[in-house]
Amino acid sequence: MARMLRSLFGASNQHHQTREEGSMKHDFRNMRYNDLFDLYINDDDADQRPPTSCSSVAAISADNRHYHHLRKVSEPFCKGEFTVYDHIVGLSRPPSASGSQAEVLIETPRCPSAKARSRTPTPQALALWRPPSVGRSTNLSARSGTPGDGSRPMTAVRAAGYSSRGSKFDSSSQGSRALTPVLQRRDESSPEIQLKELERLVHKLLEESATAAFNGDLITALEKAKEAGKKERLLCRHREQAGLIEQMNMDLTFSVCFNLAYQYERRKLFPEALSTYSQIIKNKQFVQGGRLRINMGNIYYEQGNYVLAIKMYRMALDQTPNSYKETRFRIMRNIGNVLMRIGEYQDAMQSFEAVMEIKYDHQAGYNLIVCYYIVGNTEKMKSCFTKMLLVRHYDPEIDEDLEEDSMAVSKNDELLTELQSRQCRAHKYIFTAARIIAPVIGGTFVEGYDWVINILKDQQYVTLAHEMEMDKAIHYLHKRKFGNAISLLKTFERKERDLMICASTNLSFVYFLEGDIDNAKRYAELALSTNQLNPCALVNLGNCLFTKDDAEGAATLYQKAIDLQGDFMQASYNLGLAQRKLGLLSESLDTFRQLAKTLPNNAEILYQVGHLNDLMGNTQQAIQWLEIVITSVMHDAGILATLGSLFTKCNNETKALYYYNESHRVHPVNMDIITFLGAFYVQHELYEKAIPIFKLASNIQSEEVKWQLMIASCYRRTGSYSAAIAKHKEILIQHPNNIECLRKMG
Repeated sequence: MARMLRSLFGASNQHHQTREEGSMKHDFRNMRYNDLFDLYINDDDADQRPPTSCSSVAAISADNRHYHHLRKVSEPFCKGEFTVYDHIVGLSRPPSASGSQAEVLIETPRCPSAKARSRTPTPQALALWRPPSVGRSTNLSARSGTPGDGSRPMTAVRAAGYSSRGSKFDSSSQGSRALTPVLQRRDESSPEIQLKELERLVHKLLEESATAAFNGDLITALEKAKEAGKKERLLCRHREQAGLIEQMNMDLTFSVCFNLAYQYERRKLFPEALSTYSQIIKNKQFVQGGRLRINMGNIYYEQGNYVLAIKMYRMALDQTPNSYKETRFRIMRNIGNVLMRIGEYQDAMQSFEAVMEIKYDHQAGYNLIVCYYIVGNTEKMKSCFTKMLLVRHYDPEIDEDLEEDSMAVSKNDELLTELQSRQCRAHKYIFTAARIIAPVIGGTFVEGYDWVINILKDQQYVTLAHEMEMDKAIHYLHKRKFGNAISLLKTFERKERDLMICASTNLSFVYFLEGDIDNAKRYAELALSTNQLNPCALVNLGNCLFTKDDAEGAATLYQKAIDLQGDFMQASYNLGLAQRKLGLLSESLDTFRQLAKTLPNNAEILYQVGHLNDLMGNTQQAIQWLEIVITSVMHDAGILATLGSLFTKCNNETKALYYYNESHRVHPVNMDIITFLGAFYVQHELYEKAIPIFKLASNIQSEEVKWQLMIASCYRRTGSYSAAIAKHKEILIQHPNNIECLRKMG
């Protein structure tokens, strides 16, 4: 209160002016207590406010938009009279004119136009006045303490964001704008900004190229790579022109060039890829450029230029530090593969042995076993095979983490898929290597298979051991030892379900080859009873039905096998035969034509297409298909004879004679061909050529007198009457009752 009064007195003395007309006089004692707070003047504002001619000022700062209460006391406090202009200016309220209020328009430098409204205490307010010692103030500012008035607040907790002296209200937040630094607009035309935008575009094109290549769109990937290369060269040229050579991004240049070369390689554009790789390698600013010789070696390997491939691999190996063990390991493995291609098995063995000393690897071990097999080193084959089994591999049967988290693992777990893929590749290398060495590492193939099976079981490759036992049974079949094969296959009936199914299928096949159709059918049905989705068992059962003339049932089983396995060629071929037997020539032809698209070099399928065209009366198409067949099997007497028959239908005797002669040359005892050739020569009066043909027929069918009579007839028609008489006498000795011979003699 004391501070407030001091402020009031100081302000009244400092700004004493003449009293404005229309103001009202009141005794200070008659003023109510709450109105004392309307006399508060901010000390800082009062000291800094410039003098004005107006007796009452109520202005709004144009900079801070704060409201200021400016009041004028016209008389000293001791006289007990004063004039108050107390009102907060509200710009949105319309001015009002009344007897107790006066409005003044104030012109100040900070506020060109502002309105101030003065207010004097009313009689009602004077009637409610109480002295300061009586009652409590109901003014909110008196209870909570007005900031800057020196009054003691009712609470020690201050509102967040308020200072001890308070803050001036700024409705439009223009007060803080002066404190905020003014942001300058970026100059888009500056070289640095343009170069950054161009570099960002190069990065974007590079990422788009890599994404397209990952998705398999190689054409788009190459186009984006070329565009990125153009933009990157433009970027370098602009930096040189702007004098910003020190900002050259060599990593970006290397990435763009390498991506372009790689996309060329993916598109099989090998000359362009080699040219780009060479440019990168020749640039000494690219530290890792030498490693790209590996890619160049791969291209030369694809082209079949194995000498240059080895050269590139060895240069890359020399430029690769010893700390890059995995990279050096792969390069040495590539060198060994190329050496095997050119037949340098000793050098290849040295390369693969060096690889196996660094790290046991399935692929290197398999290739090393192949080299040992070629040179005949059985002991090293055993040693290398043992090392292959020591390679750490993924086995889902002993994967404890997979068993514990089986419910949490997603079905599309990429890590699990990759592990399973690696396991399949490892099993393929091991199983193939075992099949290679098993027949040769022992005194007999049985001893070799037994050694391989035992070591597989010792190294916990139980599944592969069972597969080798199955392969041993198949080897018995190749050796024509069906009894041993059947005995071994029957042992699988008491083993695991999958092995039992495989054994039953093989037993059905063995019995079918032996002609035991009943047992073959029984084991095929046994395999299907365990697994109805076994396509091999379905084909075996269909073969049994086909043999028993149930072509319709066989066709149904073949079709079911095809539905289960779309690329099952045996089932498709047998289906075509069943359809032909059922008289469905058009369907059979479609089946074989579809097979011919998949296997265009298979002679059996091509022959069936030609034969079906012949049955359907399409002689010319049949000839075209069979001529394709004869290019792959030139010494097939049956196809040659068929072509001769087809040309005979077309009245092309020249080509018919050619194919019949070729068939006779390959298979000279075919009586049908002999008959045709003999008749053809006699018809065209080529008796000298007909005589050897009839002599051959007479030797083949010695009891047939007609061939000897044909020989005698040929002698007679050529004018060799003595030879003809001698032949007739010979016939009479062997066949004295032959009337035809007696007639010729008479």
